[in-house]
Amino acid sequence: MYRDNPLKKISWQDFQGLSPEEKGPYFLRDRRPYHVLTAQQFDRPTLEGICDLTTKIRMIGKTKGGIHFLIFIMNPVLHALKRCQKRNMGRQCPRRRAVRV
Repeated sequence: MYRDNPLKKISWQDFQGLSPEEKGPYFLRDRRPYHVLTAQQFDRPTLEGICDLTTKIRMIGKTKGGIHFLIFIMNPVLHALKRCQKRNMGRQCPRRRAVRV
């Protein structure tokens, strides 16, 4: 759980006055994206890290064992999404917490 919320350190009026680039860091927790609201919150190294991660996931998913591994680690996430969809009868589910890979 994140106890240090950068948004608590700035008033709403001050936050509204910031440019999109200046707002970006307020949506990060421990230098990781917590809320994705603006494209400007991502810097180049973060985007490259996300791209590297997706490339690795694609490589893992090319083998049968890799597919089983990905299903195994994603099963709790997929199960939670199914429960949420069932509970909301198809309405979009709000995201409750960030998933760390």
